[in-house]
Amino acid sequence: MNSASSLFPMVMVVGLAVGAASCGQTTEPGGSGGLSSDGAATGSGGTTSVAPGTGPECSSCSADADCASPLVCGRLTTESADGFCVEGARTTECCLTGSDGNVGISLCLYVDGRLSDAYVCPEEHPAPGATCQKQEDCGYGADACWCDGGVWECSSCPTTAPIDGSACEDCETCMLSATTQECSYASTNCDCTFGTWSCGANCSDAEVSCGAVGCIDEEEVCDGVDDCDDGSDEDECFGPPGGCTPGQFSCEDDSCVDASAECDGVDDCDDGSDESECPPCFGCGGAPGP
Repeated sequence: MNSASSLFPMVMVVGLAVGAASCGQTTEPGGSGGLSSDGAATGSGGTTSVAPGTGPECSSCSADADCASPLVCGRLTTESADGFCVEGARTTECCLTGSDGNVGISLCLYVDGRLSDAYVCPEEHPAPGATCQKQEDCGYGADACWCDGGVWECSSCPTTAPIDGSACEDCETCMLSATTQECSYASTNCDCTFGTWSCGANCSDAEVSCGAVGCIDEEEVCDGVDDCDDGSDEDECFGPPGGCTPGQFSCEDDSCVDASAECDGVDDCDDGSDESECPPCFGCGGAPGP
């Protein structure tokens, strides 16, 4: 068991919440709580029991079989040897309270159910048709595998880029991801999402994808020129092409006026934005401020 002096610095490092009020627990004297060397929480006594995974206290476990279905043995990190019984597809707050001597201790940990054995992808490529638990998004080179209804399904990327909008293999029971496969080609990236291929140009970080043209430079977006041949690079643009030029003031409605129009006492923007943030002017020459 960790002493109070050694426990609290560890709590601060891993970002755990300390304080019984934040966990909403009822405690009894004589319990203990702490952290093991692998980062998992440990505790005994000092807490009021509730059903596993249904309250702030979650039963400890070392494998999914220790938990009542459909709960799984979630963990704090992938390196944690033990965990707590929680719902699989979410993060649950699990709390431990107790006392170390005369010092009350409360630990609240955020346990990721997706780090349980049920959601961990096997190291070796699974055999299609073999039984599985709840794994999703498992990649093995050019192959993608997922657990659909308790059975492994696997698919390889097509040798050539599929047609955008065409059908692909879907996972009907997957909860965490709608995408079963991601395939990259020389000039195209394609994702299989909800059973349909969605493909776009394989562009660099300084480019954007558009229409049949493929890729254009970011600077060509909203420049007033239809560089994509389908107008998509100019569809969601506001104000004049390229925005306001130097020497102009940008109004809130994205129109532009001469910079000298700002705070001249005249509503040049038609929405008042060129006069909305002007300092007050009392007894000075020129038009008064607002």
